[in-house]
Amino acid sequence: MKSDKPSEVVTQKEIQRLALTHVQAYVGACHCQIRSDVLLALEHW
Repeated sequence: MKSDKPSEVVTQKEIQRLALTHVQAYVGACHCQIRSDVLLALEHW
């Protein structure tokens, strides 16, 4: 069965932007203050 709505293609640039947005939100939610906090948060992700 074919859908009436065409599938959306995400470009490489959009993928990178989305990834950066989510990483920044995650790090922000972890209340990172210094570089080592960021690295620890990403290690646990």
